[in-house]
Amino acid sequence: GGVAVAFAFENTTFLFINAHFAAHSNNIEARNNDFKRISCELFEDKASASNKESESGAKESAPDKTDDYDAVVWMGDLNYRVEANRKAVDTLIEDGMFEVLLANDQLGREKGKGKVFQNYTEGKLTFPPTYKFDKWTDVYDSSSKQRVPSWTDRILYKCPKRKKGKKKVDIKLLEY
Repeated sequence: GGVAVAFAFENTTFLFINAHFAAHSNNIEARNNDFKRISCELFEDKASASNKESESGAKESAPDKTDDYDAVVWMGDLNYRVEANRKAVDTLIEDGMFEVLLANDQLGREKGKGKVFQNYTEGKLTFPPTYKFDKWTDVYDSSSKQRVPSWTDRILYKCPKRKKGKKKVDIKLLEY
């Protein structure tokens, strides 16, 4: 699920969305669906969002509400994972080869296929994965699960096309 806040400052509208997408490595499609559902059902009550039907009686695909804002920021535990075996990932992290990990990042792959976060930008990931550490340590998961280190907490942003009579908004990322 997700929670969003929208506001206008002077002549610019902002939308901030915090979300927690479906967990577990294999739930890629569920995460993609979380993104689509939240994008289309923002600020609607559940009854109207789930009952929209066209004249033919088929369920309508709701428009992406995020395009109504000048600047949009998504953040949260999006739960996309690195697809690789644990031992290989540990070695790649140790060697600082984050670009290899990113080539196997589910979010990057799904974005590249056009399934999620089209027209969104993410800062360059130049730091080790932030998931999953043993509690209160800097040791990656040593439990029997041996979860693969990944970047599950993410921040992405976009500034949709300039609207009539408005100056296009630009977001400048200072640090990630």
